[in-house]
Amino acid sequence: MKLFHINVVCMDFEKSYAFYTETLGMVPLTRRTASSGDGAPTGPLTRLPDGRLPGEARTKDEDQDASRRALAMSGDMGSRGVLLYWPEMPQGPYIDLLEWTEGGYDVERTVKGTGFARLAMQVDDIEAEYARMTERGVEFYSEPVLITLGATAIKIVFFEDPDGTVLEFVELAAGGWGKV
Repeated sequence: MKLFHINVVCMDFEKSYAFYTETLGMVPLTRRTASSGDGAPTGPLTRLPDGRLPGEARTKDEDQDASRRALAMSGDMGSRGVLLYWPEMPQGPYIDLLEWTEGGYDVERTVKGTGFARLAMQVDDIEAEYARMTERGVEFYSEPVLITLGATAIKIVFFEDPDGTVLEFVELAAGGWGKV
């Protein structure tokens, strides 16, 4: 068993798509990248002739019944979604970015909240990522902080996506897991 995807529901698909692709540097999974594992789009992502963004899927009416059954829900199951991956990991895990057609609702998110509280991404140079993201207008909770987690020294820093999902960068500060 392995982690396949983490579903992140957003209120504004266009805004979140831009954040995850342009700011975080993720890549949309397309038929070409899924089948070959390479050929990831580079540069600005342009819309397809039908108006969709690269990798974007929209729920078809005939798929709504299956979605209702699978999720034990009723009502409109229409959505826009995309699977996003980090360029060095085309086989995942993926971020399943999803906007419900009928809209979502705001929830209070805190790092102490029960359930999914944050998504941590390991980086090689947290200071460089912090500087790059700050230049792109991302507001961080603080500057990178050095802590000891069990037997490992790590640097961490927290920020949010456009809908308030808490994201974290982690750098193994002492050269690897299990080193202080």
